[in-house]
Amino acid sequence: MGKEKKVDCFKCQHFIITWDKKAPYGCRIFNFKTSKLPSIIVKKNSNQDCQFFKVKQKKLGGGDKIKGDSDN
Repeated sequence: MGKEKKVDCFKCQHFIITWDKKAPYGCRIFNFKTSKLPSIIVKKNSNQDCQFFKVKQKKLGGGDKIKGDSDN
């Protein structure tokens, strides 16, 4: 059996922080806000890790482009 990677919402491009004190976390893909991390809610309801996890692209400071961006 292989080790399962735990989904880290903070590293997902679909994860959002809301202004709602009762539900400070959210997911753009599933369109919901929650008091727990969205990955926990998804796992609890589907019995699977989130299938839409996508690592955020790192932004470079000073107006630099993200690696791989073209000038087009």
